[in-house]
Amino acid sequence: SSERIGQAKLVHLIEARGLPSIYRLKHCVAFAFAALAYHPGALSGMAAQGAADLDDDSLASTAELGLVQQLRDELANELKNLAVAECDFPHTTGDIFLTRVLRGNGKDVGQSAAWYRNFLEFRRANGLDEMFKTCRSKGLKWTANSMPEADTVRQYYNVHFDEERLRTAGGHLIWYDSVGDVDPRLLDHMDKLSSFIKGIAEMRSEAADRLSAKEGRLVKIVRIVDCDGVSPWSPPPEFRQYFRKVMFPLLIGSSIEISHRLFVINCAWFSVRMFNVFAPLMPERARRRSVPLDQAFLEHAELTTLVSGKVLTELTATRQTDGDDGATLSGAMRMISAGKSMDKSVQAAAGQNVAWSFALGTPGKGADGSPPPRPAGGGGGG
Repeated sequence: SSERIGQAKLVHLIEARGLPSIYRLKHCVAFAFAALAYHPGALSGMAAQGAADLDDDSLASTAELGLVQQLRDELANELKNLAVAECDFPHTTGDIFLTRVLRGNGKDVGQSAAWYRNFLEFRRANGLDEMFKTCRSKGLKWTANSMPEADTVRQYYNVHFDEERLRTAGGHLIWYDSVGDVDPRLLDHMDKLSSFIKGIAEMRSEAADRLSAKEGRLVKIVRIVDCDGVSPWSPPPEFRQYFRKVMFPLLIGSSIEISHRLFVINCAWFSVRMFNVFAPLMPERARRRSVPLDQAFLEHAELTTLVSGKVLTELTATRQTDGDDGATLSGAMRMISAGKSMDKSVQAAAGQNVAWSFALGTPGKGADGSPPPRPAGGGGGG
């Protein structure tokens, strides 16, 4: 924030890096941290000092198990109370979770105990124990369609995750959402959105813990945040406030050391540059795990190593920004809303040339003389 860093230093950094002066300071900062602000949880579990073990996904070593036991001794009263209340879930009290707690706090037992006590208070304040019991009673898995209130929320919020179908090549869980697809009509269902987000946060932790125990390694989350369609005025301010005050605390406070990578795709070029300006001010683990990418994200080696081009194409094709999955080379009549663009994905070999012929029509002239259909949730356009 400008209050923390200092207005003068911000201006100095912007001028020193040659950023465009046409953007007001607050807009530059907003774009630079769009995904981190919009999609809280990006920094979840990135607070430990140093980054030597950044990609250490092994289960606890013998030495770490000794620290886990020391942490259990420190938290004996809290763990006993959880057992009495039948809230001693594996994903909140097991060795795997306590290993995450230790690594996320620099393996400092005292600091880890303090974090855990705050974690328990946060769970009580947000009813997360009750949320998990409800989800468990229904046999829910970590899939977007099965989350509480998903039938309503997913009409207005484009988000995809599936613990069985959407996994990286290395076994991490994939979570994709499209910021530009947030429909303002979701404002009429904010209580349902809160239940949905609580379900995501809680079942995310449960799935990661369960799969880690099954596979013998720490399973984490690879977030893909699609900024296509995002601008300083979209999504509306009400959503920005909700993400900052509700979604951010829920995803940050409900787990730790659960993020493997955050890829922010389709960033504006100056967003990427602004991120690079402020990267030296970020904790090393957060900086190395956060990867802002522009429209050429399919050329990024680490992203495409973790997530195949096929899966990325399928996910981005779910956007309501006039994209498609490239399944057919033939086109179709399409209404393109004002301020939007149309993407056409084509699988091509290196050195292959692709030509695309197209014709422009009018809103009242479809192939059969009728208006072409509008994208779901789309607005006007011409």
